[in-house]
Amino acid sequence: MRGSTLEAMAHAVENAALVLVCMSESYKRSPNCRLEAENTFRCGKQYIPLIVQKHYKPDSWLGALLGAKLYIDFSGKYPFEPKWNELIRELQALKMLTEADDTVYSSEGK
Repeated sequence: MRGSTLEAMAHAVENAALVLVCMSESYKRSPNCRLEAENTFRCGKQYIPLIVQKHYKPDSWLGALLGAKLYIDFSGKYPFEPKWNELIRELQALKMLTEADDTVYSSEGK
């Protein structure tokens, strides 16, 4: 990002079709991440919450953002491949990817 960080973050969110929110304790503590998440919500953007820290449970403002949404756990608690495929299916359900997109991850070289 160049120039004003806040301006660049706002521009990125406003022009995004969807935002992936990577939830962790350090994300929750970051004022810039909070502004980005709040802007995502305020702009009415679709977002997919991803947990990226083992044993992390979103609380405070980040828990409120999560609300009743289901998250995908990329914390390392589960094998990567099924979680990646879960994300791909969610993106397809939201019409961000088509069924024809060859994006399914396989350690067997699909």
